[in-house]
Amino acid sequence: MALPAPDTLLAQAVARHQAGDPAAAIPLYRTLLSIIPEHPDGLHLLGVAMGGSGDLDGAARLIGRAVAVVPGMANAHFNLGNQLSRAWRYEEAVAAYRRLLALEPGHEAGAKMLRVAYHKAMETVWSESPLGDEDDIVIYQHNPGLGDNLLYSTLPELFAKRGKRVWISDQNRTRNPEIHDLVWGMNPYVSGVSTGPGKAGMAPLRKGFLTHSHILNWLTRIEVLHGLPPTNDLPRIYYTPKPHPTLAGRILVDLSSSTIRYPAESMRWFLRFTCERFHYDPAQLVQLRFSAKNVSEDNGGMDDIPSHTIGSIYELCDALAGARAFITVHSGANSLAAAIKGEKPEPAIHCAVDASHYNQKCYIWRNVDYTIVESTPKE
Repeated sequence: MALPAPDTLLAQAVARHQAGDPAAAIPLYRTLLSIIPEHPDGLHLLGVAMGGSGDLDGAARLIGRAVAVVPGMANAHFNLGNQLSRAWRYEEAVAAYRRLLALEPGHEAGAKMLRVAYHKAMETVWSESPLGDEDDIVIYQHNPGLGDNLLYSTLPELFAKRGKRVWISDQNRTRNPEIHDLVWGMNPYVSGVSTGPGKAGMAPLRKGFLTHSHILNWLTRIEVLHGLPPTNDLPRIYYTPKPHPTLAGRILVDLSSSTIRYPAESMRWFLRFTCERFHYDPAQLVQLRFSAKNVSEDNGGMDDIPSHTIGSIYELCDALAGARAFITVHSGANSLAAAIKGEKPEPAIHCAVDASHYNQKCYIWRNVDYTIVESTPKE
């Protein structure tokens, strides 16, 4: 009996597949491939069907053959990445998703899956890979905050002094482009952005992080975990602040945060307590607001305090550098202020933090005065 035409076989197989019966579709795909062994759609869709039945390695081989025949099959690259991810072959999955995004840069699901696979590869493959003498350093961390990025800000200079070229992964996360520009773009020891495998960063995921808990400062601990001498205990920025035209000498207040939430009554108590303790004149307080929408969230704005709207992260640096004092919460602004202050007497930095984060010693800096306050439990 003559076999159906290839197009008919493919249509029948796809109909069974889309009806939720991949087991019935698989023989039809195989029959198609017996007629045309390198049929790209047959290879691709048989691979997807086999992956659904649990044969992930077989699925990856078939879809890999499909994209070898037709490299421009964007969906096949996407499904190849998915099967490789399901098989825990994350490094290969990253390569598949990158090929997809080279074909379709706006593929949102592909970009999301690339982030997931890249992070998993950093956990399971690259974090265990020893650095050779000629290896470039690619820094990656997955938390988007300003403080999260500043936690790794001393690594490029230390690596560069050892003769390494340092890059920032294109998968490194920042809440907004200004964080990348300030922390990494202005760092003279960073060569640029890389699509290469992460070879540095993500210290809390490394096996030795907890065994080095005697190094309380997380930034110093990160340096040691990367085989570097314990050199710094404050974050670094390489932007030189300019005098702010209106905020110099003032007491700045920023009680906003994106990660830790605090009750409004705790914030009012902390502000009053700090002013009384350090004899700050409330008339000198200026509350900072931010024009960008993706900077932070308010913990209860103080409507009775005059405000100034900050237009950029660089204006924030300028304001902090010239302030008499800065009253804030345990957020990225706390770390940025610590970096700007360094060894200088001003600004005095006063930070509210809950007991849990203070005891972890994460983003806790020696040039900042901390007050323990109640935080809002996560829902």
